[in-house]
This record gives sequence, C-alpha cells and structure tokens, in this order.
Amino acid sequence: MGKTDLHREVPKHINLDSILSIKTERALRNDFTVAHNRKLYQVLSYITSKKVIVEERINGRIFISYKRKALSYKEITLRPKKKEEPKPYMPLEPKRPYIPPIDHPWKRPLYEARYKHYPENEQKEKVGQKEKELLLTVT
Repeated sequence: MGKTDLHREVPKHINLDSILSIKTERALRNDFTVAHNRKLYQVLSYITSKKVIVEERINGRIFISYKRKALSYKEITLRPKKKEEPKPYMPLEPKRPYIPPIDHPWKRPLYEARYKHYPENEQKEKVGQKEKELLLTVT
C-alpha cells in the first residue's frame, strides 16, 4: 500500500461545526431566557417562537438558533431575585360556621314539629262534613 492521502477537502457550503454538535430543543420563556446545562441565556433577538435549538459545539461554544437562523444571546451569570409578595391579610377571628335558618330544608322536621299545632299553618278542608258522610256511605 502506498502512503496516499485519501481525505478530501470539506466543501464550503458544509458546516462541520454544526453537523458535529449536540443539538437540543429548549423552551423559550416569556422573558426571552433559555435554560441549558444549569446555565441561563438571555436571547437578545426578537422571535415569536416558543422553542429554540441550542447547539453545543465541539470547542465548547454554545449556539442558539431558530429555523437555522442564528440568534444573538448573552449568558446570565447572576439570577435576579424574585420579589416576595406580602402575605394576604388574615383576620384574627376565624369565620363562624354557617347556621341555616329554622325553615331550611335540613331543619324541616324540626320546623314542622314546632309549628304544627298552630291552626293557621294547617290546610283547610275544601269538602264539607255532609259531603264527606255521603261519600263514606255504602250503597
């Protein structure tokens, strides 16, 4: 065998760095930040997408893209602290339990027992006594 070099030159339109990189899809948050490998990146380009592609190149550089278009970004080294919202006002006394009124359906048997002996609550009979006797007689 001869010592001939069989390697070819890489064509200019092929980007080996992009081909030989680890690509992961990441969510773009509402504040235009992307989390990747415990680091936070602020995307400076304006896009309307919810997903971006983060590429880890062989040399360790990070490349963020959307539809194969490079996005400008910067790494956020110090995370901003969340504002602590004040706790809502809590009254000192607990709310009293709901006690239904006496004529509520839950208390109906008790209500009927209390007010049954009053004559104005009773229904009046529409049929008179004589008509009742006529209906009860056997023919």
